[in-house]
Amino acid sequence: MAAGEADLSPAEARLAMMELANMISVPMALTAVIRLGVPSKVWASGVNAPLSAADLLPAGHPDPSVLERLLRLLASRGVFSEHGVSPRRFALTAVGQTLVPGPSGASYADYVLQHHQDALVRAWPRLHEAVLDPAGPETFARVNDGVPAYAYYGQDTEANQVMLRAMTGVSEPFMEALLHGYGDGGFNGVSTLVDVGGSSGACLQMIMRRIRTIREGVNFDLPDVVAAAPPIAGQPLIPLPMDSAAASGGDLGCCVSIQRFNNYFSCCRRYNGSLTKQHLCLFETEKKIRIFRGNKLTTLFATTLVLIFKL
Repeated sequence: MAAGEADLSPAEARLAMMELANMISVPMALTAVIRLGVPSKVWASGVNAPLSAADLLPAGHPDPSVLERLLRLLASRGVFSEHGVSPRRFALTAVGQTLVPGPSGASYADYVLQHHQDALVRAWPRLHEAVLDPAGPETFARVNDGVPAYAYYGQDTEANQVMLRAMTGVSEPFMEALLHGYGDGGFNGVSTLVDVGGSSGACLQMIMRRIRTIREGVNFDLPDVVAAAPPIAGQPLIPLPMDSAAASGGDLGCCVSIQRFNNYFSCCRRYNGSLTKQHLCLFETEKKIRIFRGNKLTTLFATTLVLIFKL
């Protein structure tokens, strides 16, 4: 019997199950307020003054109570703080502030939107089919005309842009923590930096702006992701599609043989444990890494550091 289960009355158990059954309302409400621009309106360049639903909607809106109910739901989940009664006003908590764009324009808002696009949401009701037929198509493909998820992103420009922004939004705080705990001396002797799954190249940009001794950055990702990544002025970044790797098993990461975690755990502690071995691995090459750039085979030596992110 699970801990605490014996303490629940039948009525409490039914309420707990009702809460589980309605959990989808939370991310859907979160998605709605992001699309309505609520976080930025409340934040107002740092003012974060409590606003009512009517304040957040166009003048003359016929029923602000609809938005108010969404805000109250999210307040119960710690996204907003609630003030007053008539009218109820809402400000962002620390959790809610993660939805506000920072200096680079990145936030967790696009991460929320990316996870709740129609093409992804449609797949969830078919999840049981993946259990019954594990060898069959992935659930996403079953509801999207047989197109797998990453192929879908390659075909849908808007979805791909949302994903790129989402990855930038979640990666930047991790990279700030990495640079805080690893940046001083951690990149000594590294002249070429390879980011496996580099997405938009934002992490490479952050590192190379701080570590001036790195002469070259390689953004190693899926072809469509690399093609959509924006150019970064003044940074010697090389886009490298994954399908052009001449590594063991076609995976550049397989060429890396030595795990290097010096200063890594201190970085984790400074980030309150949010980074784990599952989130971030730092690898340094012991031998050469061979990759293709177009039709030219290039060898990267031990001055290359490969970063592999697992979010």
